[in-house]
Amino acid sequence: MARRNLLTREERERLFLPRTDHFSIIRNYTLTVEDLDIIGKRRGPVNRLGIAAHLALLRHPGFGLRTNSDIPDAILNYLSAQLGVAPGTYGAYGQRPQTRTDHSSIAADYRKRSKSPTFS
Repeated sequence: MARRNLLTREERERLFLPRTDHFSIIRNYTLTVEDLDIIGKRRGPVNRLGIAAHLALLRHPGFGLRTNSDIPDAILNYLSAQLGVAPGTYGAYGQRPQTRTDHSSIAADYRKRSKSPTFS
């Protein structure tokens, strides 16, 4: 039996890729006070921006950060501006794989406990 795709490529992208239009960025990636509290506990601007990316991408599209290339520049710039961190610092994030794993776990646990709605 031949395999068939249920969704077209465009439908998959619309559902599973981070949205980068101005309204979607503000709606999905504005950090809350609670987000900033979790982010503020990390050492250094690189780690604060990294965990912010984890939190933001868990909100939408819901998968979290998988690789450094997962986050579009428009979203990275928006997160950077909220944190007062240069977007270029993100290139140094995750050089230690354990940091990425730890941040991923922290972000996932936070999202489970969070009472804030998902805006997808």
